[in-house]
Amino acid sequence: MVDIKDDGGPAFPQHLLETRDGGFETSSDVPNGGGMTLRDYFAAKALNGFLSDAESMVALRERYGHQVAQNLAMACYQFADAMLEARKS
Repeated sequence: MVDIKDDGGPAFPQHLLETRDGGFETSSDVPNGGGMTLRDYFAAKALNGFLSDAESMVALRERYGHQVAQNLAMACYQFADAMLEARKS
């Protein structure tokens, strides 16, 4: 069984699609409104914060070596999951 995380739904829902004649139509073909999920958006924001602090990046590189990117990505999604959980309360 696959563990499916709550992704928070779309971060930037797209409910209308522009037609060739310049009009708009709704699309049921775009799951969850398309775009990135809120979980991905939160993780990207966390990553931006980590990358903006050079000292932290040096410390992470010293601790994890070449595995720093994988560990940092996992940490960002852990923060994103915590933010999604905090939204529920």
